[in-house]
Amino acid sequence: MDAGDTPPCHCEECVSTTSQSYDLVNPRQSQTRIKTCHSETPKAGSESVRKFAFTLAEVLITLGIIGVVAALAIPTLISNNNKRIVETRLAKFYSNMNQAVELSEVENGSKEKWE
Repeated sequence: MDAGDTPPCHCEECVSTTSQSYDLVNPRQSQTRIKTCHSETPKAGSESVRKFAFTLAEVLITLGIIGVVAALAIPTLISNNNKRIVETRLAKFYSNMNQAVELSEVENGSKEKWE
């Protein structure tokens, strides 16, 4: 705001103060009027100071959506995991049985001669 400007409103809370400074080049005192107005400082509820945050409703809706997606996805994930466990156990059992048969063939001869 320049020295000749007036505050944006003309209420009783507007304050005019006088500041005195000393210029080194031109050694004379100069007076500068600094005008401030209460409307220039942002209030807590004004748009310029508003802090952006999520409302409780937005948070609860988001958590609800996450809950629904989890409720739909978790049974499928558990089912796939159980299938994988069964497949792994069967593969291990088959491998153990195959090794046992091969070891028996080494010790007792070929399978065709077994009774």
